[in-house]
Amino acid sequence: MRFFSGVFTLLIALLVFTAASAFASTINANGWYNENSNVYAMQIWVNDPGVSIKDVKINSGQSSSGWSWRYTDDTKTSAVFSGPEADFKTLYTHIQFDSPKPDKFTNFSVDWAEVSEQTTLTGTNFYKNKKWTFTSGEIDRTPTPIPGAVLLFGGGLSLVALFRRKFRRA
Repeated sequence: MRFFSGVFTLLIALLVFTAASAFASTINANGWYNENSNVYAMQIWVNDPGVSIKDVKINSGQSSSGWSWRYTDDTKTSAVFSGPEADFKTLYTHIQFDSPKPDKFTNFSVDWAEVSEQTTLTGTNFYKNKKWTFTSGEIDRTPTPIPGAVLLFGGGLSLVALFRRKFRRA
């Protein structure tokens, strides 16, 4: 009887372990790369509180030398990459995400940004129905010149203030 009790307990434990692991999934994102030249920093943010970043691997090529990554906090929903300036499409990554739901029921998005001297590229990668889709945009970091009209207007106001002060004394 003890034998059957032990086997029964083992079967129950195996069933519980199998059921628990069947609901969680690891989602892979292979081949994400930098879309800009002279990139020196990148960051990704997971937008679903149930999904976290499990692991990141940066390609081991010559251009990725000196690059590293770290989590930004204990939630493991954001990671920062940094290193020496990298050329266009030279930093390939393999990122694994953990989800408490099965892969086919997991939908989430990942915002990203990559920073270079001239621009900051941003975008969102969407994971839905076991497929990735992408969007991107650009934030130009070049300074905006002050239009001549604003300079003329400021100069005119200064002259008015100067004349007003001068005529007040008289």
